[in-house]
Amino acid sequence: MAGVDKAWLAVAGARNGESVSPKLRLLLQSVYHQSLAEPLDSMGLKKSLEDLLVFLSGEGRSNANCWAADLFFARVRNGKETGQTRICQRASMMCWHDGRSIT
Repeated sequence: MAGVDKAWLAVAGARNGESVSPKLRLLLQSVYHQSLAEPLDSMGLKKSLEDLLVFLSGEGRSNANCWAADLFFARVRNGKETGQTRICQRASMMCWHDGRSIT
């Protein structure tokens, strides 16, 4: 849990006066944990990604939330918090499974 907590703390600050939603943390944690599950639960990961994207395109659509989500995955991808790239690889795979977008 330390990797996801450290990544969250690095991105949770306000941006240009906008606060990052606490709900975003739960959604990012879900994608994070689904991505690392062994064996991979592709339907669980797809659901987590869909929930995150629905939030960011609706209720949670703000510069602060989008910035935080982007930075969270950049930190994870670069191994700054987890030392693993599997999260982004699996998330990318789910977004373009069979050549189709998940949305």
